Order: sequence, then structure tokens, then C-alpha cells
Amino acid sequence: QKGTMPDSYRPTLYDFIAHQALEFYTSGEQAAAKPEDAFELSADSPVLDSAEKYLAWRPVASADIGSPVLKAIRLYQDLLRFHKNDPAPPLAFANADLERLTWGWNTAFGEGKNTRYKAALEAFTRTYADYDISALAMEREARVVQQEGDLVTARKLALRCAQLFPQSPGGKLCRNLVTEIEAKSASITTERVWNCFPGRSAGVTPPVPCPILTVRYRNVEAVYFRAIPSDWALFLDKHHNRPENLNDQERREILARKPALEWSAKLPPTSDYKEKTFATPAPDSLKPGFYFIASSHDPKFGEGNNIVSMAAVWVSDLALVTRTRGGMIEGFVLKADSGEPVTGAEVSVWHLDNQANRIAD
Repeated sequence: QKGTMPDSYRPTLYDFIAHQALEFYTSGEQAAAKPEDAFELSADSPVLDSAEKYLAWRPVASADIGSPVLKAIRLYQDLLRFHKNDPAPPLAFANADLERLTWGWNTAFGEGKNTRYKAALEAFTRTYADYDISALAMEREARVVQQEGDLVTARKLALRCAQLFPQSPGGKLCRNLVTEIEAKSASITTERVWNCFPGRSAGVTPPVPCPILTVRYRNVEAVYFRAIPSDWALFLDKHHNRPENLNDQERREILARKPALEWSAKLPPTSDYKEKTFATPAPDSLKPGFYFIASSHDPKFGEGNNIVSMAAVWVSDLALVTRTRGGMIEGFVLKADSGEPVTGAEVSVWHLDNQANRIAD
């Protein structure tokens, strides 16, 4: 099966066979039990040194002579020796060396392995700066920096890589990384019941506070909201499902309805490209009823390059306190502001069976 890398990276039948063996020895899926004194690869070892120091390395295992790690070390050494005197450009040698560094970083243990790996990748990039294989090393360094949480530096490194070698495999991976870091998102969570609506707070001491809408976002400057009224009974009869389990078509149908209210909130910038949390009070102008609250970083709530988040809420002056005991449900229907019980309240209870059908209890 044709791969995505240039043939010059693995030009011979020997490369193919050696990498088939490496795939086995580096998979970590060998069934044999490890001996008590199993060979372990330290990040301080030459596995993350220059190719010259790595080739001169003679690792020794006292009893674990069949260690897959040892076999992989020697196979990488054999590959590097095989291509050491190749005519320029030395792409097969460089590819084997880069793969050796990446495998060493994935396999070795030790607190300083990230630092050593990044230093080795930077040295590799300098050595092969004229060749597009250096873009692969830059992308791998950017990924490590991303994992360490420095998204600004990771993006800067990936942008440089994508600009230097835009059509190379590494350049395309770097462009993907930039897109990933710059990706926009905004989602909401909120309380299930809002005890906040017109006239609710009038004359009440203390005033009834509006609940909070929590927005998790990154790389967007504003979030847009819609409160879309819905009929709870019709919703259950039509969808037979929970509001949080809507499929794409159901979400489109809800978004196509006329909202009862639209509003927006400005968001503090995420200059570090990391996800942040922003809290904004829910509006107090919705009439009592059942609503879907939709959020979007696109004011038109489009599907392209956008994420629409949706939460179901009740605007009500009631509060329901329940618990289960002995296989039964018990609780109280209360006035939300005072906590006084509501007499004569009717409560409906149901559950979903294994086929997601709603069963009345």
C-alpha cells in the first residue's frame, strides 16, 4: 500500500524489512512476561544523543538479552550504518535518525526527556535545514511544546515550518497543528431550572437571583445566545428522548424556530490560545416555560466553521427536591423563592428502557 512519505526516505528492500521488524519490536504488544531485571531505556542514555554517539553506544542487559527494546536499539543502529555513506541528499539516513529519536522519546523514562528530545530535534533541524525532512522535526518539536501547554510557542514554530516547506509532509502536518491551535469553540452549561422571569423579583426580599450561564471558549471574541421556546409534551411524544441526546437533524429543527429572545456577550481574549471560562447571568425577560438555550460563536448560528451548543432549561417559580429510597422516588415540590411546599402539585415520572423508549412510572 502506497504511503504518504517520499520513497527516498525508505529506498531499499532492506528498509522495508527492517521497519517491519521495528514495527513488531516497538509495538509494546509482545506476549512474553518481562523478566525481573528487564532492560529499561533511560532518557539520559545515548538514545536521545547525536547519531554519532548513538552509533557508538553498546547497551548491555545483564539477563534480559531478548529485550524488544534492545532489539529495536540495534535495528535502528543497523539502519543508520546501512545509510551512513549514502550519496547526498542523505534522506534515508536522516529519516531513520529522526524515527530513532521519536521512538526513544516515546519509550525512555526520566524527567528530562522532553528537554533532551527538543534539543535533539533542534540539532536535527539545523543539520538538515536545506531539506524538507527538517519540517518533520519541527512539527514534532511543536507537538511536544503543545503538550507542555505553551501553545503560543508551538504555533509560532509550526507557522515557521509551514512557511518554509508548505508542500512537504512535515509542512502539511505543521499547517494542521496551526489550524488545531487556532480552532474556535464555545459551549455552555447552566442550571436546569431558571427561577428568574419578568416580575419574579418584584417585591421579593432578597431578590431572586438569575442563574449563571457558564461559557467555555477559546479563540472567539463573543458568544451569541438564542432562547427557543418548545412544548415539553410534544417534544417527548415526537422524540422519545432526553433533551441532551438530540441528533443533528433535531438540533436543526429547533434552531429553525423563531427564538423568544436573542442576546450576546463579549468575551475576554484568549491570547494564549487556551480554553477559558466566562460566567454571564441568564436573562430575566423570559416567560415561564420550557426552552432550548443555544449558543454559537457565529451570530448566524451556521454549521460551517462553528459549534452550536444547546442546553434545555425550565423557566419556573417551582423547585423540585427528590431522592430515591428502597426503589421509590420521594420528594417535595416547593416555591423556589421561599421554600414553602406547593399543595396539590401533580408530578409525572418516567424512565427510558434499553431501547430508549419512555416508560411512565
